[in-house]
Amino acid sequence: MKVAVFLGRSCSGWQVHCADQIQCIYDWEQCDAETVHCVDGSDEQEDICRNHTCPSTDLKCADDLQCFPYLYLCNGRRDCYDGSDEAFNICKTKECAFRQRYCDNGNCVYITEFCDGKDDCGDNSDEKEPCFRNNY
Repeated sequence: MKVAVFLGRSCSGWQVHCADQIQCIYDWEQCDAETVHCVDGSDEQEDICRNHTCPSTDLKCADDLQCFPYLYLCNGRRDCYDGSDEAFNICKTKECAFRQRYCDNGNCVYITEFCDGKDDCGDNSDEKEPCFRNNY
């Protein structure tokens, strides 16, 4: 990861200062739910992120603290700390393929993956008791 540090200069038009007023980061790195980019951690602090406007290609998590790319919505990976990008009420609108079934978290897995001893859903709902493998 490259971090640009400018001493005594202002940030470029697409950059913002960290709280230390020394380091600059790209505005899309602020509140991005991926990595702390400012050495002081200010780019992911709650008071800054709650008022942060997400880039047009991103959505805001339900807790208002993070932005995430629209492509990450319902991708089976929890990108928001609060899990709202994988919420069942949002993700259940996608159709499961033939011979697949919904997990509790909205993901789809093949019916043969239910009750196989592995967490295929990502929330272990394909392995919860009572586990009847042939009860699709």
